[in-house]
Amino acid sequence: MTPGYASFLSCRAGNKKSELFDYYAQYFSTVEINGTFYRPPGEVQVNSWIKKGKNKKSFEYSVKMPLLVTHNSGRGRQRESYILGHLF
Repeated sequence: MTPGYASFLSCRAGNKKSELFDYYAQYFSTVEINGTFYRPPGEVQVNSWIKKGKNKKSFEYSVKMPLLVTHNSGRGRQRESYILGHLF
């Protein structure tokens, strides 16, 4: 969530930053995670997403494929190694 959008939601809902996800999930059933395009998320981050969405019925994350996978088709071995090492 971008800082500007988070600020808008916070003012709109009168919530603390830590409560923004719950507010967002009241209106939307999906959130796109763009940060994964630039680097793979760490285990702590992924666990945080799981924890936040765990009790939200029908809530889904749309995780953007990494840049190395989508834009560097000429680097077959490097791309294959990245996928196997970071996504599975």
